[in-house]
Amino acid sequence: MASQSEKGHAKNLANIKLLKEICVQVGIAYNPMNSQLTIPSLTTLISQSQTDFTNWKSAVAVFKDLSDKREIAFEPIDKLVTRVNASLQQLNLPQQTFNDIQAIVSKIHGDAAKIKAAIAAKQAASNDPTPIDDPSAEPVDPISTSQQSYDSIQSNVDTLIKRLQQIPTYLPNETDLQIASLIATYGILDATNTVAGIAEIALSKARNQRNLTFYAPQTGLYDISLKIKKYLKSNTVTENSAYKDATKLSFVKYVQKKKKKKTK
Repeated sequence: MASQSEKGHAKNLANIKLLKEICVQVGIAYNPMNSQLTIPSLTTLISQSQTDFTNWKSAVAVFKDLSDKREIAFEPIDKLVTRVNASLQQLNLPQQTFNDIQAIVSKIHGDAAKIKAAIAAKQAASNDPTPIDDPSAEPVDPISTSQQSYDSIQSNVDTLIKRLQQIPTYLPNETDLQIASLIATYGILDATNTVAGIAEIALSKARNQRNLTFYAPQTGLYDISLKIKKYLKSNTVTENSAYKDATKLSFVKYVQKKKKKKTK
């Protein structure tokens, strides 16, 4: 299901195309002094908007797919490291060694909890019918929290493996707990996290470009649509016909909300 914001961007794009047709039908009487409002300029803007909208949607699809694969790869890690830790407890090792391993495991558990919370929030948002007015609030993983947590888990799993390699007596019979298996698991984490991270960067770039074309002050699709309506209202030939048709086309500006600063 498309998000409310995605529908809003698509509606803006559809309506600017209809607004252009209204202007075309006016004929020679449509003669704005602002060159940004001319039919050729409007045609160029629509073409760029369509391209940027399509590129953004493609980037969302790619990231969603790779993000899902990353979630699947990382999901068992929390329980796996718990079992590794329990297996290690069988050995007669210095307490400091146990403490070192426990510290690493605790870090992994903490980051896994953050990822689970981010996934739950994403799923809740996708089921929320409330319109979203933030163009950055797409139905994708939060970049700041979950990406850092995935990176941290990957790094700590690598640290855990290297620490286990320094314990000669750590030789579990369970295949998935053995060093070789853990190394293979780390390789999967590294591969899935890397490609998802690259896709996330591409998505952010595509989203920023879409926002620039659609909502940049003065030059974006939204502001241009308002200026066209103002021009049609000012033109005595169009104010009673084309202007009325234009007012029926609604445009919504999706403005990113600024986070409130915490007061001390």
